[in-house]
Amino acid sequence: MNAIYSKKKLFEKYYYLPEREMRVTINEIIADTRDLPIEVAKHKKKLRPSEVKQFLEVYDLM
Repeated sequence: MNAIYSKKKLFEKYYYLPEREMRVTINEIIADTRDLPIEVAKHKKKLRPSEVKQFLEVYDLM
């Protein structure tokens, strides 16, 4: 988890998870973390390490 992730790389690494559900989850995490509306969060490409950590905790991948 030392690498800086983009949404694309995260989806490629966890290809076995349902993509639609992953997109909704990561966009919600971005919106909550950065205090943004969901519509703006959808367009963010880079993920902060704390956001990746939250994502992995949601799916019990840590």
